[in-house]
Amino acid sequence: MRNDSWTQDDIDTLMREFPIKQTKDVAELLGRSVRAVCVMAHKFGLKKDHYGIVLTDKQKDYLVCHFKDTDNEYLAMKLGISQTTLHRYARRWGLKKSKAHVRRMQMECAMAAKASHLAHGTYPPKGYQIPGGEKYRFKPGETRAQRIGEKANRECIRKAAETRRKTILDERIRHMRGLPQRTRLKVTRDPLGKISDRSYLKKRGYILDEASCVAYWTGETRRSPRLEAMPKRYYEFKPYNNDDR
Repeated sequence: MRNDSWTQDDIDTLMREFPIKQTKDVAELLGRSVRAVCVMAHKFGLKKDHYGIVLTDKQKDYLVCHFKDTDNEYLAMKLGISQTTLHRYARRWGLKKSKAHVRRMQMECAMAAKASHLAHGTYPPKGYQIPGGEKYRFKPGETRAQRIGEKANRECIRKAAETRRKTILDERIRHMRGLPQRTRLKVTRDPLGKISDRSYLKKRGYILDEASCVAYWTGETRRSPRLEAMPKRYYEFKPYNNDDR
């Protein structure tokens, strides 16, 4: 469909809905293809809001309660959102998987890999039974310096540090000149007090909203009366309430 066939109502709907909804939903609302919607959005310079996909109160409650022990694929399907949106909200609220869930997923991946190797006749791994191959394998507790030598290890560290410093410097220059960053590196440093508070609050189960510097507590939060009673430094403390989110 050509761009000149868009009516003013279609354009108004596009400009209103595109930043806060998934592109496929906007395309379905307008009765057009995803490509046509993307072309028009680019023409008008429309972009997605950082947290554009708005969750309902029910979706928020479900995500907060089940994120730590549920697979992301199932959560995204249950909530009707993409996994990218799911990851954004999890980062924003400081949600993390439980250690038991991580161990279970690692075990499932290992078993699936073994089953695949058995099915294709590639188990045990290539080189596993080569005579004399034991001395070339990684050994428990062996560091990279012990494996490749101190000199080679220092050179690897130097190159990695040099690359990272150059990347951070380039991003800082872009930030100072008002240009968009090319990476997700945070080049502006928070005060040390805020960094310390943020780490401490996440460990105790607070849900942090970095955009408004608010720390929410729920029934599972191990609250800190001392920190909550102090005059506001970096975070304001509130009970978890859907109206505030």
